[in-house]
Formats: sequence, structure tokens, C-alpha cells
Amino acid sequence: MSDIEDLLVDIVREDSKPALGCTEPAAVAFAGAFAKKYITGKIENIRVITSKNIFKNGKSVIIPRAGGKGLDLAAALGVTGGYADDGLMVLKHINKQDIQSAKDMVTSGMVTATYIEASPSIYVNIVLRTDKETVELELRDGHTYVEWVKVNGNVVYHIPFKKSQGTSYEFLKDLSIKELRQICEAIPIEKIQFVTDGIDMNKNASLAGLKSESGLNIGSAL
Repeated sequence: MSDIEDLLVDIVREDSKPALGCTEPAAVAFAGAFAKKYITGKIENIRVITSKNIFKNGKSVIIPRAGGKGLDLAAALGVTGGYADDGLMVLKHINKQDIQSAKDMVTSGMVTATYIEASPSIYVNIVLRTDKETVELELRDGHTYVEWVKVNGNVVYHIPFKKSQGTSYEFLKDLSIKELRQICEAIPIEKIQFVTDGIDMNKNASLAGLKSESGLNIGSAL
């Protein structure tokens, strides 16, 4: 029972990581930032393919500080000013020049973003083509878990997926709602105390949204 408790807590922890904006465009920006570490030439185009889930959830949300939306913009921002070492806070250091360069890429048609039907729920494939090389990266099963990177078709980075690098949801299929509730109610509160950080962070974000013209302004409209 404790093993299942730990897995459930890991799932909540995985979904409670701080992110600058929605996790879906943040994951795409992270992929772009990670891939750019392997380029030496001038970028000619960027291609992004995601799961249907990431595409649906990420294509219409505003990217904080960027004044725009779209997974194509997220990928471009990751390349122009993102830092993969910051995880889902990948865009926290972007400046006006990074934002303008990314928007110019999108406007010029250098960036394409689409989705595939058959893939894990969390899946990003990004290809950066430069005048010197082609870099391809695949992210899956976790918003910051990069499985492999290829440069000109050769694998230069590969870490096979392990449970310690991300939490599988498959075991949930074997649990009834009753069993899931019983397990959750038995989890000691101190094991999930970390969620209060997320509550405080989201509350502060909501209050900030009420005070400024940002995003879709749904909170202030209501």
C-alpha cells in the first residue's frame, strides 16, 4: 500500500512543479532550449510535433512576458532566450530582444507546429535546422524528460526512461474509485504538505491577474 501511496504522491508532485505559464508551452520551450545547446550554425527553420493533448492545451494560452501565444512562439522563445537548466521556468530570463527575435521567426514562417494522434500524452518532437546541422530532440512522459537528441541523424544524448525520471500513470487503471479514495484519505498530510506552496503561488497569480490587464482577463471579467 505504501508503494501506491508513494506513486500517487509522486504524480501530484510531478504536476505541482513551478512553471512560467502553462506547462504545455513551457515543455515546448524547454525542448527548444535543450536542443539549441547542440547547434553551431544559424537557424533556418524549426519544426515542432506534439501530442494532441499538448497541442490542444497549449496552442491558445498566453505565454507570460511574451505578449503572444502558440506552441510555435514557445519553441522559438526557447531557442532565442530559454535556459533548459531552469526546467519549466525556462523562459524566466527572456528579454525584449529574445521576444522580438522569436516573433520574427514565427511571422516569417520559420516555425511550424502540429500534432500526431498516436503518442504519449506528454510528447514533443522538435527539429532545429541550421546552415550547419540538423538537431532533433524527443521529449516524452514528463514535461522536462528528454529521451534523446540526434545531430545529423547521430544520437548524441540518450537516457532511457525510468520511473525515477517520471511517473507512470498505468497503475491507476487497476484501481477502483473506492480504492483510490481510501488510499488518498490514508496518506499522512505531511507527505503532501508541499501542495500548499502551489496553493499560495496560484492565489498570488490570481490576485496579480485581477490587478493587471493580462492573459484573457477572465478573472476580472467575472
